[in-house]
Amino acid sequence: MKISKNLLLNSPLTKGMEKHLKESYEQFLSELREDVSDGETSEYLSQDFQEEFTRLIQSSDLNSYDPKKYYWLNLIDSLVETVGVLEEEEIGPELVISFFENTEYLGFILKELEEHTDPREALTDVLEIQELQIISFFMLHIASGKWEPNGPVAYRQVPEFGEGKGLFLGKENSHFPLTENLFDEILPIAGFNPAHGELMIDEEDEILAITAQHKLTQANTNHPPELIRVEQDEEVFNRQKERIAKAIDQISLLSTPLKETLFRYSSFIVPISTEEVVSYSMPVLPHYSCINLYNRDDVDLMDDLIHENGHHFLNALLEGEEELIFEDDDKIFFSPWRRSLRPIRGLYHGFLTFYWAYRLFKEVYTTPAALETFTQAEKDKISFRFIEEATLLKACSEPLEEAYKLKKISKLGYQLTQLVFDEINADKEVEAHCLEGLNEVNAKKLSQLIDDLKEKAELKLSK
Repeated sequence: MKISKNLLLNSPLTKGMEKHLKESYEQFLSELREDVSDGETSEYLSQDFQEEFTRLIQSSDLNSYDPKKYYWLNLIDSLVETVGVLEEEEIGPELVISFFENTEYLGFILKELEEHTDPREALTDVLEIQELQIISFFMLHIASGKWEPNGPVAYRQVPEFGEGKGLFLGKENSHFPLTENLFDEILPIAGFNPAHGELMIDEEDEILAITAQHKLTQANTNHPPELIRVEQDEEVFNRQKERIAKAIDQISLLSTPLKETLFRYSSFIVPISTEEVVSYSMPVLPHYSCINLYNRDDVDLMDDLIHENGHHFLNALLEGEEELIFEDDDKIFFSPWRRSLRPIRGLYHGFLTFYWAYRLFKEVYTTPAALETFTQAEKDKISFRFIEEATLLKACSEPLEEAYKLKKISKLGYQLTQLVFDEINADKEVEAHCLEGLNEVNAKKLSQLIDDLKEKAELKLSK
């Protein structure tokens, strides 16, 4: 069977895109430093915060890019957005809830509003939390020297770093384990000395000193992503590590481009061991993937690693100077994955991230040495997933064409989607061969999928 080359990765349109995040970081940092130098202030921010921020933003510790610094700048961006809402003349509960709907502050906001707090007061309270987090995050994760705050400073743990039962702090990502009584979302930090590997926490007026146990490898595009040790149980951790290593070995066996793309955009894997939480990543935190290890088999694990890496790939692409899509909240495009109408961002992100599942399962299906490492049940699953993603991607053709005509997708953004369709069209022989080999159960599932897509798409057209 003839298999197509990876047109998306080989295209000049995506060459050098890993530099986009770095360039975006440097530009935003430069703009913030310029604003501070020009004396810009806000009546909504505390004087102490503005004075401290003026000092921190000029720090040489920020001069080089890394994922945590990129995350920190996005904390500032979120604070600026909160100030923007406070500047509105009329602020109702609906506006506040809508603004924080997809943030970690939603629960806090709902509780505040339930207690009859004025929406503006609730926003002011969130702003205070954001100020504290910006200062504490900088001092714990970015600054070179030790930190001795005047009093305990609240620090909100970031689960996406693997924080919860421990913290990974400082430039060297030193691990500070926490005892069970400290498994709190918010920690009162009393001091931090990275040189001595010591963290001080104020626990009911008693200062607890915690010593660093080990360090994480720094993000490196030439190495496989590292599993962050969240589980304290040695046996559980080793089992997680073996599973991740096996999945990475299987991906590496498939093709050099697929392996190199994974290594380039994924540096750290944070294991999730809760059934209810699916694998995910955040646009504001490049290189970190939170991967579900609870109820996913080896095929699913490969899929999750490649899928989240696809998000990192697309997020880097979106940071380029040229726009790919022009976003709004209009839910007018049919998404085959959701079987519902989505804004252009939802459709475009779905298309260019699920493409990687198509690529992964096609690579496995056409690589005998890799395919033979799986059981028959897993082989059947791989075959179906390849055909399933091919079907879903092709179902995006009409909605993407419509979006381009409506100028919701730029010329460059449209060209990237056509590279995917060109690849799918070039793989017709592989797809036909795979279709012939589907077992009866999967052939029926595919037929149901096609009927469902047709039915839901027709409902959309009738609206």
